[in-house]
Order: sequence, then structure tokens, then C-alpha cells
Amino acid sequence: MIKSIRIVNVLILIDFRMDAKSPKDAAEMSATVLRNFVANFIEYPKILVAAVNGPAVGIAATSLGLFDAVYMSDQATLRTPFASTAQAPEGCASYTFPRIMGPLKANELLLFDKTMSAEEAEKVGLCNEVFPHQVFEAKVQERLEELSSFHPLVLERIKSIMRRHDVDVLHAVNEAESQHLIKVWQSPECEQALQMLMAKLKSK
Repeated sequence: MIKSIRIVNVLILIDFRMDAKSPKDAAEMSATVLRNFVANFIEYPKILVAAVNGPAVGIAATSLGLFDAVYMSDQATLRTPFASTAQAPEGCASYTFPRIMGPLKANELLLFDKTMSAEEAEKVGLCNEVFPHQVFEAKVQERLEELSSFHPLVLERIKSIMRRHDVDVLHAVNEAESQHLIKVWQSPECEQALQMLMAKLKSK
């Protein structure tokens, strides 16, 4: 069975106020949630396919390097606004993005808040194929049916041998990113940026 995750107009904000006793506790709780979320992608043994049919922001974009196949609509975009929101990379993107697309292109996304088009994502190797928006659903379904024609255990074995060299590294990166975010989320510049962002969202 092929697991398909559809990413449609995603914006994920971690509200680290939660029910914690202190900002430090809140940051640690949020980091645990994030670390476990990403770890599930790293450990998932079956084929994971992402279908991106709109703006993918933050973790919706950074996690794409952990998928086995990524298909995008020609209207889809990727953005990781870490600099403008005083955040830091997650989803193992600090490792997967430079490895997949090279350090300079990774810098554009992770450092400089650039919005990447679907066509550019395909060009730099972060996306397998880009389909016209009007036929996106049908084309993705075709690809899923093609992938499903292979024996699932065979795909799992191939994925296992391909990923065995990276699993420990990815878990280490995930842990390092999560620990770094604990510090970032308690910083005054992050608090200020998030307050401005939340105020902007409430005003809409």
C-alpha cells in the first residue's frame, strides 16, 4: 500500500503557550511534539508520497525531503519563512535541503524567505513531477496506481536498504533541530515576531 499525504494550502503555527508552567516548559513541550512528528516520517517503512496542491509553508515544505516521491501542482509553492518569523529549520531540512538541491538553493529557502515555485522545485530535485492544476488529482492518482502495481514488500525492502545509511543521521538532525528550537522559541526576537504574525492573522 502506498501512503499518500496531500498538502493543500498548509500553514502550521506552533502555539507554545499551551498549558505549560513556563516559557521553557512550553518550548520543550512543543519541541517534543515536533520531534515525534518528524520521527514518524523518518521511521515510516512504507512508501510515502506527497501531493502538494497549494502553498506549502513551514513544516509542510521542510518535511518534503523525507518523502519517497513528491508531486506538485503548477500552482503550488514552497516557503519556509524562518528569517521573517525568527524561527529555525525543522523537518530535517537543514540536512535534506542542502543535500538535495545544493547549499545555495537551500539558502534561498531556509535563510532568505524565498518562495519556490513548483517548476523550480522540480528543477532542483525536490519534486518528481509537476502537473497542471486542472488535472492534478487525476495525474497523481495515475502515479499512485503505477506505484501500487509493485509488490509492497519489495518496495519496503528497497526503501529499507536505501534509507539504512541515513536513518541515524536523520534522527540526530531532528534532535539537533528540536533542541535548537527550544532556545529559539524562548528568544525575545521570536516572541516579538510571533506576536506580530498572530496580530496580522487576527486582523484578516
